[in-house]
Order: sequence, then C-alpha cells, then structure tokens
Amino acid sequence: MAGAQPRTSCRSLFKEFEILPVPCQYILSLTKIIINNQEVFEANSSIHSTNTRNRHNFIDQMPIDLVFKKVYSMLP
Repeated sequence: MAGAQPRTSCRSLFKEFEILPVPCQYILSLTKIIINNQEVFEANSSIHSTNTRNRHNFIDQMPIDLVFKKVYSMLP
C-alpha cells in the first residue's frame, strides 16, 4: 500500500493512512458496544442512592463473555 520496506515501523504509516492500531480498534469496538447497549449493564447508582464519584460506572456482575453473548444476540 505504501511501498515501505518490510522492517519499517508502521507507526508513521498508520498516522498517514489514519488507521487505528489493532489494540485501539479493539478498545473502540468494546466502547461502542457498551455505549449502544447500556440497558444490559447495571450502574452503581442502581445499588444504592449514595452520591459517589463512581455512581455512573458499570458493575461487573457477570462474566464478560456472557455479557457480550447477550449483547451480540440482541444485535440485528
């Protein structure tokens, strides 16, 4: 695509072609899944009414693979 040598660093090429590295793509996709399926997750504020700084964080109430199976089954 860029005509680079095999041992050339991809960092500048990723910036040039505006491509996210694989770990960043993974984080982005997980974030999108969580944001688009907030009803599947339970927030700390649902457990107690104390006004804490973490009240909007999600509770890790079940194994993550079960959560994503549930989310993926809801996708069209």
